[in-house]
Amino acid sequence: MLTLLYFFLIKQLILFFMYRLYYHPICPFSRKVRVHLLAKEVSFELVHENFWERRKELIAMNPAGTMPVLIDNSNASVISCSNAIIEYIEEKHHESKNFIGENPVKKAEVRRLQDWFDHKFYNEITKHILHERYLSRFLQGSHSPSSDVLRIARKNLEVHFRYIEFLLETRKYLAGDQISVADFSASAQISVIDYFGDINWHHFQVAKEWYSLIKSHKIFSEILKDRIPNLTPPEWYSKLDF
Repeated sequence: MLTLLYFFLIKQLILFFMYRLYYHPICPFSRKVRVHLLAKEVSFELVHENFWERRKELIAMNPAGTMPVLIDNSNASVISCSNAIIEYIEEKHHESKNFIGENPVKKAEVRRLQDWFDHKFYNEITKHILHERYLSRFLQGSHSPSSDVLRIARKNLEVHFRYIEFLLETRKYLAGDQISVADFSASAQISVIDYFGDINWHHFQVAKEWYSLIKSHKIFSEILKDRIPNLTPPEWYSKLDF
């Protein structure tokens, strides 16, 4: 009797949490996937993972040791790489709202911009600010941020923000008139940088209005509630009026 009750409870728990997401709150790719899961309105359990520790359990799930990793409790599948996770969720939950585009042209644009922010924006800006402001303390011990690295990253940020504002000249959102994974990817990267106060929003009014619109969505406001121990974001970080 107790055995049957145990399996019943386990089954109910699996049904309640359809997915398990291994993530870190300051990882932009974790943020992107988390926003997407919230937008798709699927249930998931969050598991905090300090990816730099390279736990053997994490490496077994994802040999690259990167975040995030998604476990599908319904079939025990393990999916890593944020883009792969998003495609998996979109295909499995195709009956709900589509966030990657409704036709081949729109899908191509959404995926192009997602790739832009996941790779070009990350490699030219986020990676360096994240390392200097946060990760270096775990990877190198005590470390003072390099002013030269931060200056170059902020200079690159200006170029990317001008491109964002160019896109928004004819669009409500980055890839069109509907919010998409392109916006999730961009805002996830930007929110990480903004957590450390490295954006002078007075210089980017159009981008600021778009980001304020993104922040107004409940799915994104959940992300902005996350805090890192001993690191407090600037007072405007979570505010819509900033």
